[in-house]
Amino acid sequence: TLSPAIHTPTSFCHLVESLRSGSVSVSDILVGTHLTVASGIWNPFFLRKEPHTSKLSGFEHDLLDEFAKRARFTYDLVLTEMPANSSDRTNSLLMLFRQFDMVT
Repeated sequence: TLSPAIHTPTSFCHLVESLRSGSVSVSDILVGTHLTVASGIWNPFFLRKEPHTSKLSGFEHDLLDEFAKRARFTYDLVLTEMPANSSDRTNSLLMLFRQFDMVT
């Protein structure tokens, strides 16, 4: 799913505690969870926006779909842009990690 919304990351503390207590198995830890994933389009093999539909496709999209199917979670994929300067890129990544559950 493509979503432009800013997101507050999911708190995984209760999931870790459930895992530690044995009330949930590793294979079920993300069942029913909704994640928000930030990514950018760097290479069309990995991720691209289809011109006629604006849908995302590519290896990264397929991989996230497969992870979601197997681990039984849902996700929104949010497109972001990174600055060309490497120090700005590092700062941008740090900001994205504070806003999203996963950054690819």
